[in-house]
Amino acid sequence: MIKLTELEIEKLHVFVKKHYVDFYDVELELVDHLASSIEEKLSNNSEITFEDALEIEFKKFGIMGFSSVVEEKTKHLNRYYRKLVWKAFLEYLKPPKILFLALLVYTFYIVFVAINNKELVVNIIVILLFITPFLLMIFKAKKVKKTKKETNKKWLFDNVIMQLGGIIHFINIGTYTPILFQDNLHWSTTANILFVGSFSIYVMILVISTQIVNPKLAKQFAKQYSDYILK
Repeated sequence: MIKLTELEIEKLHVFVKKHYVDFYDVELELVDHLASSIEEKLSNNSEITFEDALEIEFKKFGIMGFSSVVEEKTKHLNRYYRKLVWKAFLEYLKPPKILFLALLVYTFYIVFVAINNKELVVNIIVILLFITPFLLMIFKAKKVKKTKKETNKKWLFDNVIMQLGGIIHFINIGTYTPILFQDNLHWSTTANILFVGSFSIYVMILVISTQIVNPKLAKQFAKQYSDYILK
């Protein structure tokens, strides 16, 4: 089997970057894939050149080029992220964690029911819950920018974590909560339970994502890619 030289491998890195692949982890996977395919072609056909083999392999990606790979990789990581969040969420619905969780939710329910000006409290809570994920995203973005500046590497994984596996896009639903809880709303037992339950689930998902899933995935990623720096 013919092996590519270091210079040819470097040419592959340049080629992949030139075709709008900004993320280093995706770049590595594409270079590895291209290198294996090109080595196989060169071994089976002594008349073909490195450049010809590269052109043949690139055409296999279609008119979208490598962008389809980036898109598919992003979807895969987002699905995996949300799967881990869901798995961790279900763990809190089992004993003994659910007992502690139920106590916290019940305590909040008792406090919330006793509040007179519920509309004001609801709007304050909604605003805080709405901006918190975006503040976390901005904080993460600064770290990513710093890493890019120091190492000249940008990771798709960091982009997925920054957006909480796509979960952050569902947070906009919170903006409609003040509309649902107007001044003329009759705060029945059902309304109280609905708000407290929604608030509890929201906080759980946010905490699980940032405090459990993010660190766990970061460690997994660092083991897979030695160049990745845990932050």
